[in-house]
Amino acid sequence: MLPTEGSIKIELFTNGRAVSGVGIDSTRPVLASRIFREKSVAEVLAILPLLFFVCGTAQTVAGVRACEQAMGIRPSGELAQQRENLVNMETVREHLGRVFLDWPVLLGGVPDTGHQSLVLTLSREYKDVLCGKYTPFVPGATANQDNRDRSDGPAGRMLRVLEDAVFGMPPARWLEYDSPDALARWASTEATAASRLTAEVAHRGWMGAGRCMVPALPDLDSGTLAGVIDDEFVKTPQWCGACRETSSLTRTDSPLLRQLKQHHGNGLGVRIAARLTEIARLSVALTQPPGDTGPAGTHRRDPVVQYNPGVGQVAAARGLLVHCVSLDGETVADYRILAPTEWNFHPHGVVASGLAALQGDGNAIDRQARLLINSIDPCVDYDLKVT
Repeated sequence: MLPTEGSIKIELFTNGRAVSGVGIDSTRPVLASRIFREKSVAEVLAILPLLFFVCGTAQTVAGVRACEQAMGIRPSGELAQQRENLVNMETVREHLGRVFLDWPVLLGGVPDTGHQSLVLTLSREYKDVLCGKYTPFVPGATANQDNRDRSDGPAGRMLRVLEDAVFGMPPARWLEYDSPDALARWASTEATAASRLTAEVAHRGWMGAGRCMVPALPDLDSGTLAGVIDDEFVKTPQWCGACRETSSLTRTDSPLLRQLKQHHGNGLGVRIAARLTEIARLSVALTQPPGDTGPAGTHRRDPVVQYNPGVGQVAAARGLLVHCVSLDGETVADYRILAPTEWNFHPHGVVASGLAALQGDGNAIDRQARLLINSIDPCVDYDLKVT
């Protein structure tokens, strides 16, 4: 996030049996992108990766897509795919940060800093190999042709990390699990943090914990978004008068997830399975030959039609990220960023609704709440208080 990234305060009120009230207060600087006004497109695109410490690649890709659309520039298919691959590797890295650093702690252990350090190294190596001396974050840039056939080296090593430390088997094999029973057998036989957390959630009867009726954010074209993104929309976004969710759960589908949703809706256990599914799918796709686009329906990309303001959409790790830029020539007249956190942690959004559905005593609610918040994942620190 921006250097003044803010935080989210969450307070739950309980009556000893269930949650009776939820309060969410965010101090995120959602209008901080005003600093880009009166800067050139080149300056903004150079500053973006320096300002954003979380999902910096996704932020930069959203920015360059917005500028290209406002300028009427269509990137080549190969350049668009290289950018998408960089975002996908970042998404894997961000998800694994939760798996290796947070999940062991939620299980009563210590963070797995060794595997997380290796993930960070492989992510950097992947970018270095894929980009080489080229930068893909300039409007109308030329796709790197030099190292594209070598990018599967770091991606292949990432698959082995997942096999050893997350799934206990090749990720492609894990993706073959197509029923809740198969998932339960895996959870009970493997010893990774991912399998143990899945097993504990199932054992405690929390697979459906936090189930609520907040619908998914639908696909929105850039012209529609450009017409509604203003300061108030960025602060507390709603669509058609209702809060929406955007996350790995809302964009990922599989036979396993369809069956889990039938039994548990969008509950905690389904969210854990969706994150693991996306990790496995994207990691496998990153080792495919150049030109392959990865799993259908995982990420979306608008056709480039010139609008001014231009809108760039990216399926970032935590959900849909949107940049909107108005240009006066090559100077930025206005700039807005809508992050997935504003959808999901809206005061009446999916996190608030999910937390309001929790049941149990104070200790059980506190633990379920931390698991649920982690599974939806804000991009800033949060403070949880159970009263």
